[in-house]
Parts: sequence; C-alpha cells; structure tokens
Amino acid sequence: MRKCMETYSSIHVKEGTVNQLLCPYCGGMVLPGILKSLLGNIKFERWESLLLQRTLESMSDIVYCPRCESACLEDGDHHAQCTKCFFSFCSLCRQRRHVGLACPPPELTLEILMERQVSSQLNEDQTRRVQDKINEILSLKMVLVDSKQCPSCKIGIFKTAGCNKMVCKCGQLFCYNCGKAIKGYDHFREGCNLFPRETIQTRARAMAEPPPVVIVTVDHPCPICMQMNVKLTTDNYMFCSTCHNHYCYLCQKSVRDCFKHFGLHGCQRYTEE
Repeated sequence: MRKCMETYSSIHVKEGTVNQLLCPYCGGMVLPGILKSLLGNIKFERWESLLLQRTLESMSDIVYCPRCESACLEDGDHHAQCTKCFFSFCSLCRQRRHVGLACPPPELTLEILMERQVSSQLNEDQTRRVQDKINEILSLKMVLVDSKQCPSCKIGIFKTAGCNKMVCKCGQLFCYNCGKAIKGYDHFREGCNLFPRETIQTRARAMAEPPPVVIVTVDHPCPICMQMNVKLTTDNYMFCSTCHNHYCYLCQKSVRDCFKHFGLHGCQRYTEE
C-alpha cells in the first residue's frame, strides 16, 4: 500500500499536477507530513514550490513582474508594482505603467524593440533582454493563431483531437470553443457543442454508410488435376470440384486434417490478399 502511494504521489509531482494529488480514499488533501515521508526531501520541496505556483496562478489578482518574474498584486486598473525590483508595470501589455493611455499593440512594441536592438548604445545584457522580449512577442503571436488560452493561468493550449472539454495543467476546466471556464458538461447542454460540428457530421456519415466490401477473386490450379479453382475469400482452405481434393492455397499440399494443417506451427488459415 505504501509503495502504491509513493508511486502515485511521485507521478503527480513529476507531471506538475499537484492540485490533483488527493487521497484516493476520501478525496481530501494529503497532509504535508505524510507527503514528505512518501516523497523525500527533494520531491517534497518541488511539491511545495509547485503548490505555491498553482495557488498564485489561481488567484485573479496575481501577476508576474516582466523583469524579475516575481509575483505581484494587481490593482483594479491592471497596474502592479514589483516588491522586489520596484518596477511599476501594466499587467496587460507588461510594459512600463502608462496611466490613462491604451496599451500599445504588439506590432508597435515589436517595431520599437527591433529599432532598439540595432542601436549601438545597448550593452550585452540589454541586448539579450531586448532579444528575449522580441522572441516572446513573436512566440505569443504564433501561439495565439492556433491555440486557446486557459481562462485561469492564460497559458496557450492546442487541441489536436477529441471533444471541446479541456483540462489545463493548472486544473482549470474550460470550453475550447468559447474559452469560458466550466465545471462539468452542463455548459455543452446549454450552448456550445461537446464535439466540433465537422466531427459529428463525419461520424454520422460513417455510421450511415457502411464501408464497401471488396472481394478479390484469384484463379488457382489444383495441385492434383491442375483444374483452375476460384478463391473468393481470405480462406486458404481450398476444394477442387473436379477431383474432390482438399488442399492448401499457400503450400499447395493436400490437406486431410484441416485442424492439424492450419495449426500453430502450420500454415495460416486466413490471410489478407
């Protein structure tokens, strides 16, 4: 039992799904003292770090400083000030605080950064930070083209197949179609479809139209009288209507006992051709 709990706990810590690390019997949270004895010091420290990170991500007024990545409190106007490096910034565009002004579009920010990049006045560290910011904007633009953001932690998620009920790594359930946070399947009874309309139509056509049956005919001579016999199915057990010989289509030998010839160590009874 202890070994199972160790494996169960280690998998959740390794995958980062610490919010789902619950007691398999009562569904409650496992006590930290018990977890530490199951995981050991290193894995337990990772569990504590991940749990703190997931807790901060679930809080709607927590944002991260674009300079030092420290957690900061956001006010009602989407402004925040880092308590570590004291940088005051806008939580929407992650640029310097701009009271009363709209956020600059990503294209304008990208243009300014690229102009700053070619400036010879930047030192090595400043050049690296500008390049990191350019890569971040370009990556974000590419991600947002084909992905949907989690309504809780804002991470971009791709859906390659399946239904529109998505589960983010932070534990948030949301609809991939409209992007709204959900709790179960009630959302799909009232508004959005659980499966994309194209998937529903494809499945309906597949159920309405059974696949065609392809029959391949093969002319084959009997090994005794050389009379041509027609093989219509995948069955290799042949019968000659002329000399009444039973034989194998694969090895062309006469077959007296079908079960012995087409056995584990003999020829294969059915083959696709």
